[in-house]
Amino acid sequence: LEFRRVLFRSLNGKAATIYGTFQDVTDRRQAEDERKAREQQLQMALRGGNLGLWDWNFASGRLSVNEFWLKMIGLDPDGPPPTIGIWGALVRPDDYATIDRIVEQVIINPAGRDFEAEVRAGHSDGHFVWILDKGAVVERAFDGPPAARGGNAPRHHGSPPGRSLASTGAARAA
Repeated sequence: LEFRRVLFRSLNGKAATIYGTFQDVTDRRQAEDERKAREQQLQMALRGGNLGLWDWNFASGRLSVNEFWLKMIGLDPDGPPPTIGIWGALVRPDDYATIDRIVEQVIINPAGRDFEAEVRAGHSDGHFVWILDKGAVVERAFDGPPAARGGNAPRHHGSPPGRSLASTGAARAA
């Protein structure tokens, strides 16, 4: 139960009248508990799968990421929030064509929805890490442009399956 009250004072400042209401908030509390449980499950799945989660609001340019996303490329979780510009600058130039293909086929194309791509991103320590980036346009504006995209990016350890760093050109030149 939730109790709300209003105290009315007389002209001399003494309490004169109190009005109150009681409200059954069981449904709201249950919904809040269920939301917290789902959030906990999501966090356990992300941690267990070593998944970096990202959400990009295309209209505002706002990029939201979780702590693992930041750590896999060596960014400080307590530092300034990343932007799409920062992400673009971290992508290895050899992988720009992959990003351009995603933009063309999924972002710009009104029928585009899901994507999966392997790209290399510069780590703050100076090496590149392979990232398997999976995502989707989750909302489009009325006239077709994406309003938001979301996805996850598990980090590959070493090179993608079936390939070596040397065969993909991912070894950083000294």
